[in-house]
Amino acid sequence: MSILLLTITMIPVAGVQEQAVAMAVIQALAVGVVLAAVIGLLVYTLLPDLHAIKSPQPIAPDVENALWVALRGVVIVLPVLLLALQNPSLYMAAIMKTSNLAQQAGSLSAKEAGRELVGSTLLGGLLALLIWCGLTLWPTLWMFTLWMTLAFCWLGLRLYRIQRSAYPPSFWLNVMITMVIFLGPAVQDSANGNDVMSAALIRLALLTAVALYAWGAIYVLERAWLRFHPVSPHP
Repeated sequence: MSILLLTITMIPVAGVQEQAVAMAVIQALAVGVVLAAVIGLLVYTLLPDLHAIKSPQPIAPDVENALWVALRGVVIVLPVLLLALQNPSLYMAAIMKTSNLAQQAGSLSAKEAGRELVGSTLLGGLLALLIWCGLTLWPTLWMFTLWMTLAFCWLGLRLYRIQRSAYPPSFWLNVMITMVIFLGPAVQDSANGNDVMSAALIRLALLTAVALYAWGAIYVLERAWLRFHPVSPHP
């Protein structure tokens, strides 16, 4: 679902900026999907899950709740998409973040949304800053790979519940995605000779604003839901 959402948002935005950019995004998404599928198949073949849990019997979908989740996703994505169509270069990172937030928001209540959406965004930015500071010791591809590997291992311990955490896996997955969203453009800014810190602060402010907006949208929609339904859509 996240790949589909990224596809229908990022490609039109990139096409507004330049047709060649849209083609580059399509190629990058295609290569990424194929590479992830091949690596995933290889990893689970060599290292099978010893504690695999059988999938439960499928449950009949709740149409009303599905419409509710879809509405929340549209409300979160649409304003940022309209802004990105006006200024693709500025809001491209926000589109990637918003697509992730829209998917995550479908399973969050208003009470949980602030901690997960905003907290994970700020922590992802902090980890990206620490990795960037670590690169100043020796700015090479090997050092970048080392710091990224350490960060992913630290996050993976919590994502897969190997180390106990007060936050759910979705929180740590969002931290991981946010960290990558920060570091990718930072590397490009450095290669182009741009001010990395200024651009990073702008992205941090933008992504934090997007997370705050998503939190506010969830709160307003949940209050509206409770006016017409006695039970919250979330257990």
